[in-house]
Amino acid sequence: MKRLTFIFIIMCFVNVSATAQMSSIQTSTQSAIQGKFKTFIVIDIVTNFVMAKEPILFEQGKINTPCFFTVVVPDDLADYIPGNTRSFLVHSLQVGNGRAEKDWVLENNLKEEGVFFARNKYINNIFSKQWIIKVDDENVIFQNVRTKGFLLLDSSGQYSMVSSITDASRWKLIYVY
Repeated sequence: MKRLTFIFIIMCFVNVSATAQMSSIQTSTQSAIQGKFKTFIVIDIVTNFVMAKEPILFEQGKINTPCFFTVVVPDDLADYIPGNTRSFLVHSLQVGNGRAEKDWVLENNLKEEGVFFARNKYINNIFSKQWIIKVDDENVIFQNVRTKGFLLLDSSGQYSMVSSITDASRWKLIYVY
C-alpha cells in the first residue's frame, strides 16, 4: 500500500511539474485580445519545419513565424485545478509592419477533412481547435480533443492526423521573446 501511495505522489508531482512548465509559456485569452503575447517558435524535430499557417524550414537568425498558446478554461471552473489535463489553442501569429496582423488557430476540421490554421475569433468551445499538449522528454506532442488523434507534419509541410502517438510529430519549443 505504501508503494502505491508513493507511486501516486510521484505521478502527481510529474503531472503538476509538466503543467507548470506549460503555463509559463501560455498567454491568457484577455492578453491575446489586447495584443500581448508570450511567443515562441515550435519546430518539428524530424522535418525541421516551423509550425505556422504555412510551415517553413527553420533557419537560425532568420525571421520565423512565432506561435503562442492560450488555455481553454472549462465552463465549470471547479474542473480548472492544478494537475488536471488542460486543452490549449495553438496560435500562429502572422506579423507584418512590426505588429500582429492576423491570429490563426490550428484546427482539425472534420468537415473539410484536413488539419490547417483557421482564423481565430476567440471562441474556445470548438473542440476541433483544442489540443492537449503532451510532454515527451524535451519535446511536445499535440493531441486533438475532438478526435483524440495526434498531429503529424510530413516532409512536404502538410499537416495530418495519426492515430498512434508513436507516429506523431515531436515538436521542440524554442523561445523567441
